[in-house]
Amino acid sequence: MYREMRRAVRGCRCFAGGHKSTCRSLPNLLPLAVMHRHPYTETGGLDEIEAVTEQLLSQTRFVADSCSVILCAKAGFLSPLQAEISLLTVPGVLAETGYAAQGFTVLGGYEAADTDTAVVQAVRDTSAALLSDDRAVMERVHRFGGLHYNAVMALLALLGRGAVNVGRFEQCRAQLYLHCRYTPAIRRFADAVYWCVRKQAGI
Repeated sequence: MYREMRRAVRGCRCFAGGHKSTCRSLPNLLPLAVMHRHPYTETGGLDEIEAVTEQLLSQTRFVADSCSVILCAKAGFLSPLQAEISLLTVPGVLAETGYAAQGFTVLGGYEAADTDTAVVQAVRDTSAALLSDDRAVMERVHRFGGLHYNAVMALLALLGRGAVNVGRFEQCRAQLYLHCRYTPAIRRFADAVYWCVRKQAGI
């Protein structure tokens, strides 16, 4: 397994850009939808992946936007995600997606704002990590130092917590990749985190 993780880490070096500055590496960071203030670099690859994984597995709350809710539902892991991690959201997300409030913690006081702005403000107010696959929303959260993940990272969190087994994870990931066209770079990064999750969780 360690060999597989090393191979995956080597495979994602091509998009890291080698920048140590979060600001300068922003164009490379954003497509990953990975929250980490010290982006993966050539010199600290494996250590950085392990740090990202540890930080991912420590999260207890996400503020979910519309696209992430829809993707998680289509891929078949919205219910286990709601059971394992507190999913916060705003009324506009439920209105846009048509999902019931059950399973979400719906935050009040954001009804007047447009949905994306409400989600961003909720991340700022609660200090919870953003769950989104919308680059524009992630950029806005990134600007004030907020933490953000995409749907595949949320699925990896479930694997690391034992909420889904490897077989279920692979099924959900396949469905997720059908519904969301992640770039090869994102998939390579997710593969590196996958092996690190398995190593840290002993699975």
